[in-house]
Amino acid sequence: MIPDGPVLDALAREIDSALRGCRVRRVHQPDPLTLILRLWGPVGERRLLACADPAEVRVHLTQVDRPNPKIPFPFCMLARKHLEGRPFEEASVHPALPVITLRFGPRAPVGREDASPEHVRLVVEWTGHASTVALLAEREGVQRVLGLLRPLPRAQRDLSAGAPWTPPTRPGRLDPRTASAADLEETIARLTIHSSHRPASQRGSTRTDRVLSRAFEGVGRRTAAEALRRAGIDPEGPPSAMGGEAAARFLSALREILAAPCAPHAVLDEEGTPLEILPGPFPEPGLRLRPVPSISEALERVHARQGRMARLDARRAEVIRLIGRQCAHRETKLARQRGELEEARLGHRRRVLADLLLAQRNPNRRGETSIDVTDLHDSSLPRVTIPLDPALSLAENAARLYQRAKKSARAVGLLSRIIAQGEEEIRLIEDARVHALAAEEIGSLDRIALRLRESLGAHPRSPAKQGPRSSDKTSPAKQGPRAPDKAGAALQKPAAATGPRRFVVDGWEILAGRHSRDNDRIVTAWGRPEDLWFHARNVPGAHVLLRNPARMEPPASVVEAAARVAAYYSPAREEAGVDVIVAALRHVRKRKGLAAGQVEVTQGRTLRVRAGLPGPEVGAPGNGAGE
Repeated sequence: MIPDGPVLDALAREIDSALRGCRVRRVHQPDPLTLILRLWGPVGERRLLACADPAEVRVHLTQVDRPNPKIPFPFCMLARKHLEGRPFEEASVHPALPVITLRFGPRAPVGREDASPEHVRLVVEWTGHASTVALLAEREGVQRVLGLLRPLPRAQRDLSAGAPWTPPTRPGRLDPRTASAADLEETIARLTIHSSHRPASQRGSTRTDRVLSRAFEGVGRRTAAEALRRAGIDPEGPPSAMGGEAAARFLSALREILAAPCAPHAVLDEEGTPLEILPGPFPEPGLRLRPVPSISEALERVHARQGRMARLDARRAEVIRLIGRQCAHRETKLARQRGELEEARLGHRRRVLADLLLAQRNPNRRGETSIDVTDLHDSSLPRVTIPLDPALSLAENAARLYQRAKKSARAVGLLSRIIAQGEEEIRLIEDARVHALAAEEIGSLDRIALRLRESLGAHPRSPAKQGPRSSDKTSPAKQGPRAPDKAGAALQKPAAATGPRRFVVDGWEILAGRHSRDNDRIVTAWGRPEDLWFHARNVPGAHVLLRNPARMEPPASVVEAAARVAAYYSPAREEAGVDVIVAALRHVRKRKGLAAGQVEVTQGRTLRVRAGLPGPEVGAPGNGAGE
């Protein structure tokens, strides 16, 4: 997220005001892309954070104390050499680019023998995928690169150590202060044509506000949308409407917004966490806004949320990969076992062939590689060719076929049980995938993966793979710790479980299971016969419970909200309509022998809804619904 120009200007003023009179006391680098300066001044200690991660690039004041590695990174050593002991002088923003420069003065006053007139600049380039933080040395007006926090090997300018520093280029971007209506029309046409030549999956949005945010430097989508509304233009309309007089009206409205004093407001999510910062209180429909007293504090919260989401997405991807490997492994085994089952089912045919061999004249003769006989078991009496071992007689070949038929008969029963077990494991894995896609906490993902590992490990293994028998001399307690299997190798011990998800709609409580064990407890422990049970039809997913302690008929809107929750926590959540089973819990039974998350429904109805949540998740449920 690149803030709008007015927000960057206000941020630079905020940093400048807070750090005036401060001197760099210490430099830390807690991770490869984050630098923290600790400054000391008349008001005490101040901390400044600069991050070069393209997904989280920023610079702001911070209060967070981050742990540092025992061995500092090379850039940290370089920054300590050139920054520690220097006074902060000013923070400024490039007039046409999202670049903030922090200027530090010489360590000693000019005029003394040990004085150095050299200044040092810390430049934060807020330029998307090419973002970085550069340390520059300034002498006699010339700025040269000392080092980069994030190297840019494909940069279009020379950023090697000692090279003169030049600002980054953003070709094709207009300056909103000087652009004309003709420039705007030409840029919109170029962006629209360029997007139309891309594959459909890579095309940008054709909404006017989004196209304009790509046309101007320092103008975000919401700022462009506000200028369009003031100019009487639909922000969601096509860019073709931005011709002639409309372009002039838009430019006038945009310059009015950019020239107004910055009154930063944060866009809030459902939980009140800032998502982005706007330069003013733009009254966009459905937007929750709150004034921001400190841009640094708001940026800290915005990127803290983004960091949590990034870690959640990374953990989710890890668990999904784990689930995919487990599923692929079991599907490969199932395909092989099904082939073995088909082969085993030929045992009856081997018995028939053995009978035909014994019915031949002189069954003790040998030396033949095959024999052509009439199949007396078939009413059409076809001729059958039976391959033989020439070293054995017909009777001995028949005995071998009888033996193979007997083994096949035993294998059919064993393979049938193993295949049923494998199919059940795949169902558990697919159920875990659904819950992992819907998980909203890293702890939930850890628990899903651990529950899956426990479920897969709980099934009996085939006799050939069983562990040591009770007659072995070494008892299991003396065999040492068991090595983790592949499913659990990447897992750490999860935090304490938090129980099911909980929502409240008009005073009615809705519970949704996070994993198979929660689903079972909804049916067997947490629910009462008068409660309503919901589940997406014909797909795996969460069991949802609508509690009804007063034994009243719940409103239709509440029933629909619970059904939408069941549809949301299922693989069908993206479909236009999802069929959801609705049943009183007295008609839902967990029969002995059913796998985790499986139930029997004896009576119910189907409700077709669109997936969605009724609002934010609330606190942990009571009445024994927590773990």
